[in-house]
Amino acid sequence: MRKKDRAAHPPASPALAVGVDMGGTNLRAAVIDSTGQILHHLRLTSPIVDPLMGRQVLLQAIQEVTAQAGCQLADLCGVGIGIPGWMDRVRGELVFAPKMAHWQGVVTLDALRQEIGVPVYVDSDPNVATLGEVWVGAGKGSRNLIMVTLGTGLGCGIVVEGQLYAGHHGMSGEFGHIVLAEGEGFVCDCGVADCLETQTAGPAIARSGQQAVAAGEQTLLRDLAGGQAQNVTTASVFAAAAQGDPVASRIVQRAGQRLGSGFATLVSLFEPEKIVVGGGMIDLGELFLAPIRRSMSERCYLIARGYVNVELVPALLGDRAGVIGAAALAFKSV
Repeated sequence: MRKKDRAAHPPASPALAVGVDMGGTNLRAAVIDSTGQILHHLRLTSPIVDPLMGRQVLLQAIQEVTAQAGCQLADLCGVGIGIPGWMDRVRGELVFAPKMAHWQGVVTLDALRQEIGVPVYVDSDPNVATLGEVWVGAGKGSRNLIMVTLGTGLGCGIVVEGQLYAGHHGMSGEFGHIVLAEGEGFVCDCGVADCLETQTAGPAIARSGQQAVAAGEQTLLRDLAGGQAQNVTTASVFAAAAQGDPVASRIVQRAGQRLGSGFATLVSLFEPEKIVVGGGMIDLGELFLAPIRRSMSERCYLIARGYVNVELVPALLGDRAGVIGAAALAFKSV
């Protein structure tokens, strides 16, 4: 692997690191030791639309969580940050972040390092979540693994022979933006119509539920939404499916089948030993994972013919994966 690819298994170190999981409205920060244990953590809820304000909030969170853990910035081997976007590792610049559009072309590694005062490492939030799960979560011990996060978007981290695969500019793993089949013509934030994210992510599932209620289908979703189609959410579709509602179950099954096709493509390309599935949409458990697993097995000849056996397992770390994996970015450089 090239030097710029991330090590998925951080080396042991007596040092501490701060991991930051940064979103458009929430920021989590934690002081983490070299075994992956969280010593102290905090969560800030603050819309971060301006880069200057965002950097101030970021620095404040790092200083605060470090002080609350009883240490100083000088005690850290570094700070790792997970962001919902693409960081060009060649230029060290944030180049695409739909949820943090004002940061694009403004946030650079050099600026962050100068402001924070310790080594800083940045990667996409799916990549850092993958590092967390490989380090101390569901992927521990795996050298060839893919993690897919299912939520308002579809993220993906790829580990090949113990290294987090980056791609030439560090932008690999955009699983949600592949196009497998024509859909309803919805255009994604990426600018492409009918990419997998527009057909299977949380907003797509909610939209299908809203369409069913608006079309007058007999479904529990109508009651859960108070009779108003626009009130149907991803959570209400999952809740209705868990109660056996046929319409909600159909929506979940269809999303699972389409996701399974995408997973089959990943297996055919990378042949991982395990696929870890994280994100809020796995709360439905096997009702959602089963159709994904079945579709993946049917549509990947490597699995269908018995050549390989790829485990599909839920993530273990939940919302801790981001901060733990972000800290792994710093530990791997010690």
